[in-house]
This record gives sequence, structure tokens and C-alpha cells, in this order.
Amino acid sequence: MKKLIIFFVIVLITIISCKRWDCPEIFIKRGRAFNEEFISYFANFKDGSYWVYKDSISGTIDTLKLQNFYRTFGSEFPGDCEYHDLIYYDLIGSDTIRFSAEAYDDKDDGRFDFQNSILGVYIKYINNEFYAPGKNKLDKITSINVLGENYYNVIKYETYGYGYGVTIYFAPKIGLIQLDCIEHDVFVKSLKLISYEIR
Repeated sequence: MKKLIIFFVIVLITIISCKRWDCPEIFIKRGRAFNEEFISYFANFKDGSYWVYKDSISGTIDTLKLQNFYRTFGSEFPGDCEYHDLIYYDLIGSDTIRFSAEAYDDKDDGRFDFQNSILGVYIKYINNEFYAPGKNKLDKITSINVLGENYYNVIKYETYGYGYGVTIYFAPKIGLIQLDCIEHDVFVKSLKLISYEIR
């Protein structure tokens, strides 16, 4: 009988510990909102925005449409009392690019995940400066010409490993203006912006 009681106590504790626990409102620590410069490059748009690109290697036209835009103060994990400004969205075209970002007290973290790719793009914004973690490279270019159009204050991010690489260019209040992909040390894609509509 004693063993049976102990068994039921263990089962009850297990059930309680498995239940989702949301942080009580009084304990929530709300972090700051995203820096406006960070927003201007990566999240200055909503659902329905789109970008039309020409692949200079294949000659094909591809359109990336923004869907599932979501922004909130919250936590990614149940019971976590550290709330942050969170942003998510998808860029849907021939490939899917998932963007997610989280604002902490001292930095903004942005991440682009490319479907069917071993590479991810990670961009940090700390003390009003952009950074690329690890061995990745990040430069801020005064101006760049893409298919006859000049863009200014452009962020260039390069990541490379195991024969695969991605180089992306972002312009403020426009977003992605060029994306170059390398596979087995050969350029396989070079998307360059033709037109866009920001909503």
C-alpha cells in the first residue's frame, strides 16, 4: 500500500511538472524595443510586401512575397519571465527564407534561415553598430549599383563554409537588394532587385 501511494505521488508530480507554466505578469521583465535602424533594414514592411529579382546567372525572374509577419513582446519559452521584442516573417518565392529577430537589453539579434541550405545568416546590432558573428564578414557600403539603380548605406554580409556561401545586400527601408549563392565554390544564383512594393 505504501509503495502504491509513493507511485501515485510520483505520477502527480510528473503531471504537474509537465504542465505549461506561464510567467505571472508581476514578474515579467520587459526588454527594450528594436532599434529603429535595425528595423529599417530588416523589418520595415508587412504582409503583402514583395520584391522582384532577376537571376543574372539563369536569367529567370523570381518574386519574394512577405507572409506571416508577426511582432510582439513575449518569450519563446514557456515560463520565461524575460520578455523581448520579437519579429518573425517568411519570404516566399522559389525558395523560402525565414527571418526571426529578438531584441535584448544590449543588442538586436537577426537571423535569416535559407530553405535547403546548411548556412544561416546571423546579424547582430550592438551599440549602434552591425556585426557578423564568428568568421563571417559584414561591411557597410556607402553606395552600390544593382541593375542600374543606386542604393545607399548598404549592409553587405558574407558567410562561407565547406564550399557553400551566401552574400546578401540590404538597403534601408527597402530590404534585400541582392543575394548571391555559392555551391561547391561555384556561383549558382545571383538575385538582383528589379522592382518592389513595401506595405
